[in-house]
Amino acid sequence: MANFEVPARTTALRAACQAMGLEISRPPAAERDALLTVHDADYLDFPRDAHAASLALPDMGPEVVANTHPALDVPRGAFQGGGLPGRAPAHIVGQAGWF
Repeated sequence: MANFEVPARTTALRAACQAMGLEISRPPAAERDALLTVHDADYLDFPRDAHAASLALPDMGPEVVANTHPALDVPRGAFQGGGLPGRAPAHIVGQAGWF
C-alpha cells in the first residue's frame, strides 16, 4: 500500500485552507529548552535521528514507516502509574511505532 503522505497532499491541504480564507504562516522556531517543558528529549530527538538510523538498516526504503506499535488498548492504569509501560524503545523500528 502506498504511503498517502506525499507532496501532492500538502498542495491539496494548502488549497483547501486558502479556499476557506485561512491565513497560512510559519510560527517562530521554539527553543529546545521550551520544548523540553512539554516533551521528552527522546521525542524531540526522534525526527532528527530517525532517517539516518532507518537507512542504516538493511533493506529499508527512504521513508521511516512504522510497522509495530505499542499496545494502546491496554486498560488505563494497567501499568504502574497508568499509561504505557517504560520508555521509548532504543531501536529505530520500535521508535517509529512509539513516536
